[in-house]
Amino acid sequence: MVLRLVDVMARDLGVTRKPGDDAAGHAFAVRTTFTALRFWMQACCIDDGYGGAMGITQTSVEGKASDWIVQLNAMYPWLEDVFTSTMLHQYCSALVGVGDLARTDEGTLRCTRPHNLAVPYGTPHQVYKDGTAVTAQLGLRDLSMQDWRACVLSGAIVFAGVPEHDGMVSFDPEAIDPRLPYHDELLFLATWPGG
Repeated sequence: MVLRLVDVMARDLGVTRKPGDDAAGHAFAVRTTFTALRFWMQACCIDDGYGGAMGITQTSVEGKASDWIVQLNAMYPWLEDVFTSTMLHQYCSALVGVGDLARTDEGTLRCTRPHNLAVPYGTPHQVYKDGTAVTAQLGLRDLSMQDWRACVLSGAIVFAGVPEHDGMVSFDPEAIDPRLPYHDELLFLATWPGG
């Protein structure tokens, strides 16, 4: 029963097991929780009593996320050590940095509508000069309805238009243009914990 929760979340989000995952499923549970956290924080912003029109403070988002982690930790007792308050703050700030959550003039956070963010992308350490880009899919999306062709789920971000290498479609985080103003936030969301 306990493993079923992570399995259901993973199926809905498109998170897959990796050959190097430990037999107990710790890495898989952490990876799935990390991916789901993006959508949990977005949902918190909608739960403001006004259908998301007002938003809630970042402190409240992080507090609700922390409560969710505590509940999950009852079934997966290693999560609380991984998802610390510092990490949750960095995560929420990263969502604001890439435009997945928007800060209002009143200082609250609102969930953004589904939108695409073009991310200049190329071979590692040599960004293409021809304007090649992948698309980060942001905003509150139903990933269970996602058309996964030519898409890669990396961390908490879905990338579309990822180039094919040797017949394999995969996302290389080192290929994100390092000059982007939101580079660090995008990299955190795409690669933590360990890609």
